[in-house]
Amino acid sequence: MIEIFITKGESSARMISDIVMLLKLLPPEKRPLVRIRVFDVDSLEESPVLRRMLESNKVRYFPTIISDGVKLIEGYYPSLDELEHIILRESR
Repeated sequence: MIEIFITKGESSARMISDIVMLLKLLPPEKRPLVRIRVFDVDSLEESPVLRRMLESNKVRYFPTIISDGVKLIEGYYPSLDELEHIILRESR
């Protein structure tokens, strides 16, 4: 499973579009499970539940991509090639 932690914004929307496009290129039975969690940075201060969830996943910077418990990307938006590598790696 791939977990993606992002904040609201144009760059995040573009990354989601890229992920959807890459997933559509794969046959349905080969598509990995992708869970995308979108956060409003301003609401994190008000929500101890959200903060605990991020802390338990060791998320310090957005975006963060975790695959099978291993943090692959943190603090920058990956290129399309990087996303493709992550999606294809999980599709096997």
